Amino acid sequence: MSKVSEKNEQPCTIADVSGCFFLLTEVKPPKTDSYEVITNRGRVVECRYENFLGNDIWETKYENHNLNEKVVAWRFLK
Repeated sequence: MSKVSEKNEQPCTIADVSGCFFLLTEVKPPKTDSYEVITNRGRVVECRYENFLGNDIWETKYENHNLNEKVVAWRFLK
């Protein structure tokens, strides 16, 4: 089964999880942008991603606090 992501137009791979989420251990987000993520506590949260000096930084849009949970998977916002 091959799905196409609306924003990047690349087919999803076997590493994808349900709903076209990409496992963070397998695929990093391609750019600084807003994404929807699944955390290690099972929550789905909207976040902004940035790779700053080689460090992955995830911030929530709510009061601009850092996400204190581990990001497990991500997907583009529609």
